[in-house]
Amino acid sequence: MKKTERARTSPTRAARVLNDFIGHIHSARCSQAIWLRVLDDPRYRIAAKYGLQAAFGMIALTLRKFEDFYSEDFHLAIPERSRRPPEAKWLLQESQKRNLRSAANVVIAHYKDKSRAIPSASEITKLIERGGWETDEELMAWAASVMDRLEAVRDAVMAYHGLSGLDD
Repeated sequence: MKKTERARTSPTRAARVLNDFIGHIHSARCSQAIWLRVLDDPRYRIAAKYGLQAAFGMIALTLRKFEDFYSEDFHLAIPERSRRPPEAKWLLQESQKRNLRSAANVVIAHYKDKSRAIPSASEITKLIERGGWETDEELMAWAASVMDRLEAVRDAVMAYHGLSGLDD
């Protein structure tokens, strides 16, 4: 393996990026909690609407990134299939089932969808609702389970390589 490939697939870096994902989800959940408290206050209604949308977008974008990590680097972080935690596959399947890649693309990464049409406000709402959550609180609870599973994947990478910290 070339030096650049070793650096790209460093177990410490893989664990650190998973740790970053956990932090992004945690931050989004905290943001949701704050915006939900002021959603009905006319002074903050617009900020809360977009704050909640941004928090959802961060969750969707983070899981989109996890999809990429899973397909490009996870097999390098834990080469033995039997040692890979089932939580990783659950995260991938949840992201795909809830259409989070396309949600992240439209809500955060781009301003148009694949057809190059600018979505209406109701289309953005429908895109978020397609994830299957009935309420923001339900989304927050689901995101907590995502954090738990990301932690399990990070911990599995660290255990596989005998890592005790995330410094590289």
